[in-house]
Amino acid sequence: MNLEEKILDLLSKSARPLCLQEIATELSLPGDRELLSLLLKLDKEHKIQHIVKPLGSESNPNESTYYYKP
Repeated sequence: MNLEEKILDLLSKSARPLCLQEIATELSLPGDRELLSLLLKLDKEHKIQHIVKPLGSESNPNESTYYYKP
């Protein structure tokens, strides 16, 4: 199973949308760069969707966008 398939599998099994850091942690990935480019590609191809959560004063900017499989 390649990384793209692992992402789709993880998001389809998740009960809620996941942020970039949660996806990286679940897949045991050391960096976010490759993961982010794959998420953007999958979103562009309409295989996944995203929602943006407004940032508050105590929000982590890495947790503002959440991805899910419709």
